[in-house]
Amino acid sequence: MRILAIDVGKRTQDILLYNTEDLLENSIKLVLPSPHLYIAQQIAEIENDLYFDGEIMGAGKLKHSILDHIEKGYDVVMEANCARTIRDDLEEIKSLGIKT
Repeated sequence: MRILAIDVGKRTQDILLYNTEDLLENSIKLVLPSPHLYIAQQIAEIENDLYFDGEIMGAGKLKHSILDHIEKGYDVVMEANCARTIRDDLEEIKSLGIKT
């Protein structure tokens, strides 16, 4: 049986493909930057309003990039599930200036 395990952390996402018929040491492993780091970098380069939809992931640098974007005068709209990336409390998210 093959098992795909993905751990998305603060700085990296670790991906492991394990085959139960082989030794664990022979598994394929990838270590890549976390998606939120890439998204945060893109936000810094965009000069327009933003709309987010998708799943929850670690916020870290992403939250700071969104708040910086709002400070520049742009609107940021996030669907409720996606907004929970920033905080679980949607009212708190709205108090930061993020529209849901």
